[in-house]
Amino acid sequence: MEENFSTKSVARLARLNNRNGDIQKNWFVQYSYRNPVSGKMCQFRISKGLNSIKDCEKRKAKGKAIVEEINAKLKNGYNPYEDLNVIYEDQIIRSNSAKKKGNQKTSKQTIRYFSNLWLEKKKENGIRHGTYISYKARLRIFDEWLQTRHMSDKDVSVITEKQAKDFITYLKVERKIGGKTINFYAALINNLFQFIKTHHRKRLNNPFSDFEYFKSDTKITQYFPDRSIRLFKEYFLQNEPQLWLVVQLMYYCYIRPKEIRFLQIKHINFEDGFILVPAEISKVRKDRRPVMPEFLRIYMAQLKIESYDPANYLVTLLQKPGKNPVGQNYLAAHFRKARKVLGISGDHRFYGWKHTGMVKANQAGISTKDIQNQAGHSSLDMVDKYLKSSTPVESEALRTRFPEI
Repeated sequence: MEENFSTKSVARLARLNNRNGDIQKNWFVQYSYRNPVSGKMCQFRISKGLNSIKDCEKRKAKGKAIVEEINAKLKNGYNPYEDLNVIYEDQIIRSNSAKKKGNQKTSKQTIRYFSNLWLEKKKENGIRHGTYISYKARLRIFDEWLQTRHMSDKDVSVITEKQAKDFITYLKVERKIGGKTINFYAALINNLFQFIKTHHRKRLNNPFSDFEYFKSDTKITQYFPDRSIRLFKEYFLQNEPQLWLVVQLMYYCYIRPKEIRFLQIKHINFEDGFILVPAEISKVRKDRRPVMPEFLRIYMAQLKIESYDPANYLVTLLQKPGKNPVGQNYLAAHFRKARKVLGISGDHRFYGWKHTGMVKANQAGISTKDIQNQAGHSSLDMVDKYLKSSTPVESEALRTRFPEI
């Protein structure tokens, strides 16, 4: 039968590698099967409790039994690329699907299966929650794209360089994602494949290893002109007073949207006029205490923020402080809705409120050192970088004495 397999070049039968009888080393049973997509012969290794047996003869007997079992399956048409099933907790399934169907999956060794193993490893290594959520979302998009190609339920080894290029094209053309974000996708999936190769399938081809990364864009963040600020202020005060509070936190205190989401009433010192951004929610992983300008303090008083339970989150779906923070995309989505209603250019991003605050402070004569301390930047160079990228050239000579063409 072994000759028949060799003649057809479908598989090489299993054999035991007993490491020359050394029971201090890990033994394994290995066999090979031709990848149905690449056409290459790929090796599989199985130990199935072999190495927990400390008696040499008993380990040999166990190894022989595994060999016989695998070879019997191969001779009966077993295909590891179709039949290799595992049970795992699916972390990249969308939450609404998990509620309906549950998140325990039985699957072949697919990209989804290995994505979950890799994410679990990242969690064990103490990955930041926000980074974990970002990784999970992007791996979900990759898996959903594979579903459209009827490849999501196939063994991970069937994903080739062509599929990798097609996925990058999909991100660029259909999802209209920029080069910097595409680079992140490619690096992420490349990292995933390296994990699979290192820990599970050493001979696996990594289809993302030769990806040519896009050059980084140097797009300037647009600050908001006075007219746009006035329009947003009127809209938010009338429709979403809570979001106008968020805008002021970004504009006056340079607090990032993610940090705002997890701010609680107890972090606001009304008496001394500052806000604590604690290390556990701060991007830079250290406490900082931006000053509350008088305009912000007055607006908080109007909303009676100080009267709420100190444990409440400042921003919630209730449009007032409450027990649960808003989701990751809530603030930006509501800002985009307002921007669309007001007919303001999409070049003006939500994060632009922070840049606008820095520009306005600089134009008002506030020192760059004060701006640095308010923003929590490590150096004045960082402040200069923000101001240079956001501030238009100011020159009376250019305005009034430039020769007419």
